[in-house]
Formats: sequence, C-alpha cells, structure tokens
Amino acid sequence: MSLGLVGGALLGLSAGAAGAEILECRLRRGQGLEGLIEPQYLFDHTPGAVTGQVYDGLIDRVKGRPLVAQVRDEATRVVYSWELDVKDRWGNPQRVGFQAELMRADGKVEIKALMLGDAVAEGFGLCRLP
Repeated sequence: MSLGLVGGALLGLSAGAAGAEILECRLRRGQGLEGLIEPQYLFDHTPGAVTGQVYDGLIDRVKGRPLVAQVRDEATRVVYSWELDVKDRWGNPQRVGFQAELMRADGKVEIKALMLGDAVAEGFGLCRLP
C-alpha cells in the first residue's frame, strides 16, 4: 500500500505549523511477530515540538487515520513513540507500543514493536523528505 496520498493529508494537518517536517521512511522486511512492522511509514513533526503524527499500513487498517505520537527531538536523532491496540492471531486485544528512532546524520531508522516491555518485532530502513 502506498501512503503517498496520506502524505498530503499530513501536510494539510501541519500546514499552519512553520517548519513542519514530513518524513517518508521505507523499511526492509520487519523481523519478529508478523504484521507489526510495515514497509512504509510517514512521520509529521515540527522541530522542537513534543508531539507529532505517525502513519503506516497497520495504523490505516486499525484506525484509518494518523496517530499522535510523543516526540523527543534531540541533536542527533528524533524518537517517536506511540501505542496501538491490535488483536492477536486468536482475536484477543493487545496493546502494542512502538518506537521509531530516526538518525539525522544518515536518515537511518529503526522501528521496534514492544509488548509488555519486550521487543517482539523490529525493522530497519531509510527516511527521506517526500
């Protein structure tokens, strides 16, 4: 699934924010529990802000819209954190915490999915401004 049209929606949401950044990240196939790490992510963030937005295929299927993420904007990296309620393979509800670490120097990204504090899936890739 291409998230290109959603990038426009994210842009629209942050159009009033001076200096807002929309990052598109593409990951190699995730490792761990199947379906938690998607191949494409969009991040929307105004530098210095403590919140931003995140969107991927899983969020699209579960919520149908971008989620608000907590953001730590540091000198060398930007870290996004968000939670999503999903169902496991037996249909039981599970809350999954996600963390994306985007490195400023080289655009590398690492995304982890966490359940009960343990990493159950992770993926690596690169980000670029769309």
